[in-house]
Formats: sequence, structure tokens, C-alpha cells
Amino acid sequence: MNDPKRFAVIALVLASIAVGPAIASASLILPSTERAMTQRSHLIVLGNVVSVESRWDMRRPVIVTEAIIRVERFIKGSDLVSSSMVHVLFEGGRIGDRADEIDGAPAFHEGEEVLCFLKRNLDGKSFHVFAIYYGKYRITVDAETGRKIVDGPSFHVEIKYDLDTGEPLATDRRTEKIILEDFIEEIESYLKTR
Repeated sequence: MNDPKRFAVIALVLASIAVGPAIASASLILPSTERAMTQRSHLIVLGNVVSVESRWDMRRPVIVTEAIIRVERFIKGSDLVSSSMVHVLFEGGRIGDRADEIDGAPAFHEGEEVLCFLKRNLDGKSFHVFAIYYGKYRITVDAETGRKIVDGPSFHVEIKYDLDTGEPLATDRRTEKIILEDFIEEIESYLKTR
């Protein structure tokens, strides 16, 4: 099971079985470039998590969690939503003593500032994070400069993949601090060069 493509295909099949119809059309779980995530996401937002709530799925005996993000800035897809509140659903969560943990599920926390690459769910109203958790970025303030910086799981992988072919791409891991406004400019440049 050392072949990354084989692992990715098996993981995708398992994820699609587990995710079910409510959060269907799950994104590929291969780490990809920010350019690919920008082009394939329906919605890209910067905002604050105002609530995170887990509940039982009405159709299946699984826990789903909904994070509500108050959008400060729409980077892509503002025409897809009718308010500044975006609902992000994902499987897993905790209700009482029961916890359903899904490997790779994004973690959201009330009060957290995030930048998210999102795909629309089949219900047409809610979204899920692109590539399970690779599309969720956390925003913090750099203690040295006071500037907002961005960090996400895709910055820390050594190999990213072409989403059309599954082939590995030559990419460099980002080790420097990424200034939020610079990252947004990078994303916006990808929107201009479709």
C-alpha cells in the first residue's frame, strides 16, 4: 500500500461510501495546488466561525457537524449564497459520549478566523471543504509583525497531485510565514488565468 495513487483511489471510494448523499460529490482527497483548488472550488471565503454544532443525520446513524462561517470577504462565488452566513457540513463530531471521528475531517472552532475553499453540496444550500481538510486554512496574527498570516495542511505536504491525472507534481513545501493578503492575491491571480 505504498503506492500513493492506489491509496488515494481506495481512500476516495471509502470516503464516498461514508459521506453519503447529504454531503455528496466529495472532493478528491489528494493534496493539490492552490491553483487547482481555486479553479475547482465553487466558493472561496474568508470569515469567522460563529458556531459549530454536531447532530445525528436523519437518514443514517452517523453524526454530522455543521460549522457556520460569517463571511468577511467573498473571494469566489459570492453569487452562490444569499447571505453572509455560509453553512459547512462534514461527517463526524461528538454528541454526548458518542464521538464519530473521520480521518481528514476538517476541525472548526468557534471564534476561529478561516479561509476556506468550498464545494457545493447536493442540497444546493450548504458546502463542504474541498479535498476533505486540505481546503481549510487557519488565520492567525503573527506575534512579531502583527500581520495576519495563513496556515493550512496543504502547505505542509511534500507532494501535491494533478487532479486530472493523479500524477505527482514537483512542488515546494511552504516553510515561510504566508501573509494573508499575499495569499488572497495569489488566489485572485489564479481566478484571472483560468
